[in-house]
Amino acid sequence: MNLASVDLNLLVAFDALMEHRHVTRAGDAIGLSQPAMSNALSRLRNLFDDHLLVRTGRGMEPTPRAVELYEPARLALLQIDELVSGRVHFLPTEVERTFRVAIAEDTSISIVPKLYRELSIQAPGIKLDIQSTDNIPGVELLTSGDCDIAIGRIPPNAPTHIHSEPLFDQNFVCMARKGHPAFRSKLTLKRYLEFPHIHVKPTRRPTSFIDEYLSTQGLKRNIAVSVSLSQVVPSLLPGSNLIADLPERMARDVAANLDVVVRDLPFEAGSITTVVGWHHRNEQDAGHRWFRDLVRELGKE
Repeated sequence: MNLASVDLNLLVAFDALMEHRHVTRAGDAIGLSQPAMSNALSRLRNLFDDHLLVRTGRGMEPTPRAVELYEPARLALLQIDELVSGRVHFLPTEVERTFRVAIAEDTSISIVPKLYRELSIQAPGIKLDIQSTDNIPGVELLTSGDCDIAIGRIPPNAPTHIHSEPLFDQNFVCMARKGHPAFRSKLTLKRYLEFPHIHVKPTRRPTSFIDEYLSTQGLKRNIAVSVSLSQVVPSLLPGSNLIADLPERMARDVAANLDVVVRDLPFEAGSITTVVGWHHRNEQDAGHRWFRDLVRELGKE
């Protein structure tokens, strides 16, 4: 077959006919009159030497040959559209790719398991490379190209080549063992400050949001243990009178599996915003956009 003699617009007509199974509706969908669409169907039948669509009691039904041609024709149209528009269509079920995600430790506990489960269903060919932002901030990893997406807290004064948008807000809450004396009745600020605390101290941040807030009130916690890894906190609570302050999502995920109790703080410390960030170089990447959309959905849950 001489490709130069083939009208590629016939593939558009074929796609519409297969989708609508009706000559008039297919024509309306692509801006052709009923006679013009009937003519296109006739030319398609000559081109493929098959009836393609035949009338039955249920309307027009595709022949086995039409069913065989449908998916390759759709893929061909997608590739032509990519060539002309410069956009790349992303088919998650077919792609094989690795996304490098830099994420704050406390956020990873609630996001990463859900992200993996969704990928295993929607895009089994996609792999995850999870990195921590505790030692190197997400902005630096994005700028250097060492990660594709950063999830956590990105400063408002980040460079203009870093794009970001909020995922969710959350408050800090208290955690302690079941039966902790401070939790036997309503937790007051006085009782909160009486007991020893665990200070979660990220590597690049000397103080926590909690301590910064208390200092503005002229108050200070009794810090008994300082840790840089928040995942260590739950193992320190059983059998002690320690109190820990963690972001709410992480605290409630942990409490669901351990013998600990979660309470609201006895003061308003404000909320923290978790964002998803990416480099401008990936702004128009179709796969990257799909992955960002998935992260957004999980952040809303």
